Amino acid sequence: MHSPQPQKKTIGARELVVMMASIMALNALAIDGMLPAFPAISNAFSVPPGNGIQHIISTYLLGSGIGSLFFGPLSDRYGRKPILLGAMFGYGIFALACSFSNSFDMLLAMRFMHGFCGSALSVLVVSIIRD
Repeated sequence: MHSPQPQKKTIGARELVVMMASIMALNALAIDGMLPAFPAISNAFSVPPGNGIQHIISTYLLGSGIGSLFFGPLSDRYGRKPILLGAMFGYGIFALACSFSNSFDMLLAMRFMHGFCGSALSVLVVSIIRD
């Protein structure tokens, strides 16, 4: 008698939709999650009153825009999964690095890189859904 071959698990349509929606929501979380903390960040880093604190959002969006140019071709060359996993790892590392920033300039640099890695999430989700 032959032992049955273990069947390869695949994800269903529901699981795929939930996973892709969760990944897409990370960008919104990265932007909107910091808004309530603006006064505390401004006080901690002595950012002058006015619009200086808003550079946190624009720096994230700048990184996201520039990163969008790179991750599409990289995923076409090396595959969606390794690029997505690497970007999610970088996203987490730079989000953590933002919380440990000791100057406003360092926070802006980490937010740029956070946005750069975050751009892969939105670019690759669209590619995965399309494929």
